[in-house]
Amino acid sequence: MSERGKIVIVAGPSGSGKSTLITKFLKEHSHYIFPTSATTRKARPGETNGVQYHFITTEEFENSIENDGFLEWALVYDHYYGTLKSTVQIGLNEGKHFLKDIDIQGAKSLMNLLDKNDLKSIFISPPSLDLLKERLLARPKEDGANIETRISEAKKEMEGAYLFDINIINDNLDEAYESFKNFILTS
Repeated sequence: MSERGKIVIVAGPSGSGKSTLITKFLKEHSHYIFPTSATTRKARPGETNGVQYHFITTEEFENSIENDGFLEWALVYDHYYGTLKSTVQIGLNEGKHFLKDIDIQGAKSLMNLLDKNDLKSIFISPPSLDLLKERLLARPKEDGANIETRISEAKKEMEGAYLFDINIINDNLDEAYESFKNFILTS
């Protein structure tokens, strides 16, 4: 029988560098899987259904909620996002390891739902809210009103950093990545 898998959840404000750290880790450690979440938002250019997300309707998502189809789900910026229960539970039983980018609401849900032996949690913080704002302004798809909303949300999210096993301040990408990688592989 194979060893039971683990899920590593990664949360932090938009613009903190979660995706960059996860992408780099997954390229170097192919035995970790990024589970594809479901969402009701529309696909962006270059996104493929079933790859970045399972793009489903609000009705389909709400039916899955009613049928207990998600490990966790949340309404974020007017769209539903959720982790499919079947994907993760089957994978954990098969000894697969997952690395999951998740919002603070979803992280809290998983922390309450999963056995501590199955779960590791990482919070990625920006060095400051001013630097976070600069990072968000550098994104071509962000507008001023959206950035102010994200900064406001970031303040709230950062208050929950203490819930996580480790809080990594992403001031220097290489140093943050070493801390990220070492925590996942050694704890």
